[in-house]
Amino acid sequence: MSEAKVVERHEIPVRYKSQIALSDHSIIRDEDGTYRYKRNRLVVYLFMKSGLDVNHLVDLAENEMVSAEELMQFYRDKGYTLCGFEEIFAGKTYDI
Repeated sequence: MSEAKVVERHEIPVRYKSQIALSDHSIIRDEDGTYRYKRNRLVVYLFMKSGLDVNHLVDLAENEMVSAEELMQFYRDKGYTLCGFEEIFAGKTYDI
């Protein structure tokens, strides 16, 4: 998959204001028009090779084996969509 072009903050719809305020991580608009955090290819590769289920990672955070901030950073680096990120972390205020 080719990496889409990074978009400027002012180009991102207002409905994603809370997500873009969380970090200065690059945001892209993919070929389907979806806004997402730019992937860290190493994080994606290691995750795919590990065979881990993301639900297991959420369980780790809920059991405080990893911090919520670490989980958010993982989702961000995995290239999660801004919409999906909002659904998972709505109302949380962490500095990632």
